[in-house]
Formats: sequence, C-alpha cells, structure tokens
Amino acid sequence: MKTGITMFAVVALSLCATMQMHAQQFSISGKFPGLKNGAAVELEVESHGNTMSLARTKVVNGAFKLVGQVKSPTVARVRINDKAVYAHDEEPRDRMVNLVVENVPIVIEVAAFDSIPSDNDQERPTAELEKNVHVKGGPEQVNFQIWRDIVRQAEIAAWYSEQAWLVDAYDNPKKGGESAAENNLKAVALKDKDELKRLNRNFIEAHPYAAIALKLQQEGMTEVFVNTREELQELIERFKNNADREGYVRFKNFVQSLMKYAKGTAVVDFDVSEADGKKSTLKNFLSDSKYNVVDFWASWCGPCRVAIPGIKALYAKWKDKINVVSISLDRNAADWHKAMKEEGMPWKQLLVSPMAMCTLKDDYRVLGIPELLVVTPDGKIIYATGDPDDAHNFIEKMCAEGNK
Repeated sequence: MKTGITMFAVVALSLCATMQMHAQQFSISGKFPGLKNGAAVELEVESHGNTMSLARTKVVNGAFKLVGQVKSPTVARVRINDKAVYAHDEEPRDRMVNLVVENVPIVIEVAAFDSIPSDNDQERPTAELEKNVHVKGGPEQVNFQIWRDIVRQAEIAAWYSEQAWLVDAYDNPKKGGESAAENNLKAVALKDKDELKRLNRNFIEAHPYAAIALKLQQEGMTEVFVNTREELQELIERFKNNADREGYVRFKNFVQSLMKYAKGTAVVDFDVSEADGKKSTLKNFLSDSKYNVVDFWASWCGPCRVAIPGIKALYAKWKDKINVVSISLDRNAADWHKAMKEEGMPWKQLLVSPMAMCTLKDDYRVLGIPELLVVTPDGKIIYATGDPDDAHNFIEKMCAEGNK
C-alpha cells in the first residue's frame, strides 16, 4: 500500500514538474501583412560582443511563433528576413524588433512588414519606425517600453545632428582647420549626444530593477579609470535586485574585473624611445606639478590625427596647467617621424617599446586608439577615453575649475 502511494506521489510530482516546465516558456508570435512563407525568423541575444540564437523558426501561413525558455528576463531582438530565397547577388533585408523576453506569451503587432525598423537603414534612425511596432509581453517589456518612450526623440535628434555634422565635414574638406559652420554643427551634435546620455542615465538610476537598465549600465561602461573602487562596489549593490538574475551575475563579474582599472590607480611604468632614439620610460616624462595628458596614437590612425588640432588648442590654452605626452604605437619609426613633422606637435613625442605592448593592454586596457589618459601630478590615473571630444571637455572643465 505504501509503495503504491509512494509511486503515485512520484508520478504526480513528475507530471507537475513537467507541466510547470512547459508553462514557464516564452512564445513570441506575429502575424501581419508582408510576412513571406518560408522566411527565417530568429530570436537573438548579444553577450560579450557575441550574438547567440535562442530560437529559430520559419513563417508558415503568413505567421510565425518562436518558443523557448529563459532563466530570467532577457533583452533580445527578433530578426525577420524579408523572404525565403535570395538571388545569388541579393542581400537579405532583415527587419528587427527589440524586446525583453520573459516566459510568457509575447505578441508582436505591426501594420506591415516593411514598417519594421531595419538594422542597416542609412536614410533614417531606426527609432523613427518604432512607433509602428507594438510588443505585448511581461512586466519587463513594460519597463523596456517606458525607456523607449523616454529616449526615442532624443535618439532621433542625435542621429540627425550627427549626420548633418558628418555630411558637412565630408562635403567640405578641412583647409587649415574646421569652419565656423562645421563647429556649429559639431556643437549641436555633441549637445544632442549629451542629452541622450543624460536621459539614459536618469532612467538607469530610477529603474535599477529593470532588465534593460542593467544592460544599458553595462553597455555604457566602455571606458576605464572613470570610477573609483567605491563607486564600482556601489554599482554592484545598486543592481543586486535586478530582474535579470543571469545578467546580474555577468554584470557583477564584469564590474569586479574593472577594479584593476579603478579611478585613482597608480601609473604603471613602461619602456619608450625618444625621437632621437634614446631609451627611457614613461615616468621620466610625467610632470609632478601639472596634470598629465597622455595621448596614445599612430601615424596610420586617422581619428588620432584628426584629434591633434583639438589637443593643440588645449595645450595652447592650458600649458601652464597640463603636460602633454604623445606616445606612438607605430612599428615603423620612419612613418612616426614623418607624421610628427607633418603634425608639428609642440610637446614630448615618444615611441612605445614593442615589449611594452602587453603592459598597454593588461595594465591600461588600451585596446584601440586614439586613447587619452589624464594623470595627476602624483601619478594617479583619473580619466581615460577613446573619444577625443569627451577628453577635450573633461580637460577643459578640469583646468577651468582649477582656476577658481
């Protein structure tokens, strides 16, 4: 008798577990004009710069349904191809729907396939077409929509102002510096960019529990030496109740990895060569009475050389407060010397030793150039960025506040 009861209980528990497992699945469905039978539909998520597929299906009878399971709310996108078969020289025209996946029924509603944003539209920002797409899902999708409603117009404005600036710069090549018109367009673009950053930052601070806020926070942490160890620890605490539990574990590990590059970390010395070939080390050229601006560049790096006039302007204005040191990553000394002569930089020029490249990567996380560091007179790194405009603003503000 006891055995029968025990077996019945086991079977019942097994059935309940199976039913619960099936109940805790997501289903993402869509049916709207323009869906072509046989076209591929895929649910993708980005992690550490890699794209992973969570589910795949094909359009059948003008509709699709993606089914699967996530361990916690996950920010993802649905990619929909425009048709099933392409000619030999024809490129797929994918459409994208961004959303948060939870283990609930999710429905994508669109007036027509062609009204969904494309991931490679060069004519307009994808945010403009978002109004055509409606996603009904779980509570984290609601938070996602709140964020989109807050930042959409700022995204559109930033896209158009940046395009206006870039088009003007392309159509009117520089002849002895940026024109007044280009400077005005650049100022508007940077202002719009800052406004978008502000709105995102405010949303993140107000919604630390939202899955999209966690993703935005991590994506925004592209620079090193900008947060103290205490600030990094505070970030770990701030998001500990985030809905995306798996994402939080990755975020926590990511933030802990940045402790090595915390604001206030001491400079690590490395070998360099002077223009005359004399061997030395970086610390020999850092001032103990001024703030140091260390500019990593190379002769072959276009953005690096575009940024040089801005550094010259800073140097001319604040040379009593800043000491500029340029460090080239060139492997060909002749190219380095040629570029130095062309640019005419009136500060110390150094060439990094090949043996020091690992130090740049491991101790400074210089993964690309341009990269600019700000070092205090006592040898502590307080700022780093790959964006010369951001560096310019930081240094300008730092020097101006020092004058008060």
